[in-house]
Order: sequence, then C-alpha cells, then structure tokens
Amino acid sequence: MMKNGMFDYKYPSRRLALCSRRGAVGASQHLAAQAGLDTLKKGGNAIDAAVTAAACLVVLEPPSNGMGGDSFAIVSTKNGLFGLNASGPSAMGADADYLKKKGFENMPDRGIYAVTVPGTPAAWAALTRRFGRRTLAQNLEAAIDYAENGFAVSAVQHFMMSGGYSRFHGMAADGKEEFFTWEQAMCPGGVPEPGELHRLPLHAESLRLIARSDAEEFYRGETAEKLDAFSRKYGG
Repeated sequence: MMKNGMFDYKYPSRRLALCSRRGAVGASQHLAAQAGLDTLKKGGNAIDAAVTAAACLVVLEPPSNGMGGDSFAIVSTKNGLFGLNASGPSAMGADADYLKKKGFENMPDRGIYAVTVPGTPAAWAALTRRFGRRTLAQNLEAAIDYAENGFAVSAVQHFMMSGGYSRFHGMAADGKEEFFTWEQAMCPGGVPEPGELHRLPLHAESLRLIARSDAEEFYRGETAEKLDAFSRKYGG
C-alpha cells in the first residue's frame, strides 16, 4: 500500500491500478483499447485515441457503442474545459399526434418510432477537427480493418449477439421485417461462437464512407438517403 492510498483496495476487485509514463487507454473490449493505444504510439493525442477506441467498439461490441447512437465528451485543455453534447434530436418528421393515432400512450422504446438522428459520427468528426492531431480517416482505420478482415469474438460479444439475435429474429419472424436488418448487419452468418473469426462488411462500408467524407456523407449523402428511405418505408 502506498501512502496516498493509491493501491489500498477497500473492496474485492479483479481490477488493478494502472501506472503509465506516456498515457493509457481504457475500454470495455481489449482490442478497442489496444487500437486506441496504437493511435497514441502513432502520434495521436487523447482525443484521437478516444475516437479510435469508440469506433472500434462499434464493430467489436456494438451494443455498447452503436454507430447510430449518441456521444458526449468533456475535453480538458490548457485553455479550459470544453463540452460536447452530440445527443440526437428527434427526426424532422416526428409527430406526436401520429404516434397517438397509432395507439401509443408513451414514446416507444424500440422500433422505427424510437429512432433519433444519430449524433455519434458527427461527434467523432467534430472532436477530431477541433482537438485531434490526426484525421478522422486515420482514426477509423482500425475499426474498418476489424470490420472488413474480421476479429476473434469475445465471450461478452457472443452473449450480447445471442440475446439480440433471439429477440430481433423473433420479431422479424412475426412479420416485422424491419428487424431482419439487424440480423443482416450484426450476424450475417448467424451468431458466431466465442473465438470465431467474425466479419461485419456492412459496418466496414459505412465506416469507410464516414471516414472519406469527415462524416458528412452519413448526414447528407448516400447513407443518409438510405436511412431516410428505410425510415419512410416502415413508417418512421
């Protein structure tokens, strides 16, 4: 135990304090953390590493950090603290009266009606432009590589995918075909076993377009058109 209590663990834990001279990266998935560390080694700063790790989690552990989700950040600089709120607003066409006519008394928590405008890609681009040392394309290289060439599935991801597959596959079988797209994107070959090599080609394609356009394509390009068409098709 050190005098400052740094190594004085009051509670049972398998986690140990980490000491590093040149920085560290923490993530819920070890490959994402390693990718973030590689970014630091290549000259990136903490923001670059965070974006790299976050993008990798989109592939390696999608339920924890989806491409269509929200992002938040507090960035500490020599000029003070900066905050980013990239939570997605409701879509422009969202209409409360329409939902009430559909029989909803409360905002639904799943399905097309629950979808908001994703803030995550815009957050990656904004943070990288304002505070990063590398380009967004460079920071997304690792995530694209994992999605395109594959990665060994962890026990946690297998558990998450199994739950999602059983839930959404059942909904698709009940006639809600929009939920089949989850299966196509996440488990194109079925639920992978732990240790199995797993590829996500649709993720690779989307991430590459985001990287090339500094995320603009996601909101005003081909991906945006596909999102809009899908939403309209299923009543969103």
